[in-house]
Amino acid sequence: MLPGLKELSYKERLKKLELPTLAYRRIGGDMIEVYKMMNGRYDLDAEMQLPVNNNSARGHQKKLYKEQSKTKIRQSQFRLRVADTWNSLPE
Repeated sequence: MLPGLKELSYKERLKKLELPTLAYRRIGGDMIEVYKMMNGRYDLDAEMQLPVNNNSARGHQKKLYKEQSKTKIRQSQFRLRVADTWNSLPE
């Protein structure tokens, strides 16, 4: 721990150190992993985990198909968690 930061809250520490939040860093890391999977940086088995939506007329060509999930646990799966964020990115 750095001196003088122990008494500060999490948000105050991040602001003082000029760091992004853990949630923001997690989203960035997820997008990097999706890019690697979509562009063949991993083996074929990993690429098959991300279903591509071939019927999209708008946006970029590599949109992901978002499956419906009824349970909260399933919504946190990688391929369901990243679909909306990936699809909202520009080409």
